[in-house]
Amino acid sequence: FLSGLKEAQEHEVDMALVSYPVFLAVQEFCYTGEIEVGFLYIATNSQNSLSFVKDINGDIAIELLAASNAFTLPRLKMMVESLLGYAIDDQNACCILPVSRLYDAKMLEVQRTPTTTNNTTQHNHSPLHLQDSCLFFIVKNLRKVKESDAWKDLEAEQRSEILKRQQRWKLSGKWEHFA
Repeated sequence: FLSGLKEAQEHEVDMALVSYPVFLAVQEFCYTGEIEVGFLYIATNSQNSLSFVKDINGDIAIELLAASNAFTLPRLKMMVESLLGYAIDDQNACCILPVSRLYDAKMLEVQRTPTTTNNTTQHNHSPLHLQDSCLFFIVKNLRKVKESDAWKDLEAEQRSEILKRQQRWKLSGKWEHFA
């Protein structure tokens, strides 16, 4: 607290926007580089890639994304973005999309179609913006996504953008060409 920031003079850091479990997770991450919150566990290996996740809780993951953004913890942010990217489905994609824009989620490892060679399955990963991943998933699965409650909650501008991208990308019924 030797910087010129407000907290240096006040001797307190306001954590009102972070729930207690998320605060503990951020603290744990700062000390260990890993997080364990309830059923959520994130760790990285020496190459900083996600190594283990179980039973994601979407609310906790989104709050962790917000906290990692607020506290400028880019490695934690990348880990949570990866976690959210793996969890995208037709029920939550429309919820994750606005969050990815709000927190400017940029780094994400997106799981691609698994390949099998010599009886070994490998998952190919590539960096992608969380927002782009959500948009791609929504456009690719638009029929199912439109049936979700979250689709109705999207702003009209976002729904319009998705429909325009579907026309531009011509993905309707042609996903097999991109697998």
